[in-house]
Amino acid sequence: QLTGAMLQPATWYRLGSSHIGRGNVLADEFDAALFGGATFGTLAGLRGRPYLIVGSTDLVSGAEFDFASDQLGRLCTSIDAVPLAFAVAASSAVPLVFTPLTLANHGPTCRHDALQGPADDVPEAPRPRLVHADHDRYAAPGVQYIHLVDGGVSDNLGVRRIVDYVAQVGGIEHVLRLLAATDGRVAQHLVFVNVGSERRGPSALDAQRETAGTLQMLAAIADGGVGRASRATELAFDEALDAWQTRLRSLAPPYSTVRIYSLDIGLASVPDPQLVARAQAIPTAFRITAEHRELLAEVARVGVERAPDLARLRTALAAESPGDVAAR
Repeated sequence: QLTGAMLQPATWYRLGSSHIGRGNVLADEFDAALFGGATFGTLAGLRGRPYLIVGSTDLVSGAEFDFASDQLGRLCTSIDAVPLAFAVAASSAVPLVFTPLTLANHGPTCRHDALQGPADDVPEAPRPRLVHADHDRYAAPGVQYIHLVDGGVSDNLGVRRIVDYVAQVGGIEHVLRLLAATDGRVAQHLVFVNVGSERRGPSALDAQRETAGTLQMLAAIADGGVGRASRATELAFDEALDAWQTRLRSLAPPYSTVRIYSLDIGLASVPDPQLVARAQAIPTAFRITAEHRELLAEVARVGVERAPDLARLRTALAAESPGDVAAR
């Protein structure tokens, strides 16, 4: 469907404009197939809806750019007006394959009190200071437009931005307090589900005597760089989870009784090598077959069942009284 849209004469006419690129065509196709003109404001009007953050990457700075109210506030733009298709396309805009999606930045010219967000106070830790410096860029004169590409360029797992957010708002207890603002109840179980697609184990180059070709080098650089960054992110996230749990235990109830669980779903946790090989053979595409979808669901089922924290979560939930469960 996307290929057909790219080949349409009307699309070629649009692409003749310097303001329209393949990323915009991707957004149009997402909107036609999935979102039907819905915006973040549409989601805000739904009761019981999840809090959605769509991650992308600032092409110029290489920093994470999240489609969230505080991030858009730094551009003096309302998140409610942003189409979901635009955000998802920006998050999926693989460099070179798709052109970046562009947002106008009104941050340098709008009033300072319009720039609201949890990062307004400079934290002391190095990583939060770096994130704060990334945010300061949007108030700099001359930064009139933000060009956005695939979120995997800056954070392939999507969990680094969670660690950054917790640090910016002042700690895990402040996040819980914000989440409790709607009904006054502090969540007692925080469950993080991390789905990774990293390939591990030997590559074809490991058994190759011949000099690597150009495409092999590009693929190895991309896979190796992303893989190493993902492993570093996993370690940083595990350290953050431990620090958050230690911090919560030091506080008074109801925060001291909060428990954190991490369910990692990936090929590394699947013991069946044949199942792993079949999953790795699925091509990267925007559309997959029903057979491939069922295969990925099986990989996810095996992966989550083997997650050590799942048993701990089940035990904790089973120990709760029916009244506790109903209250939540």
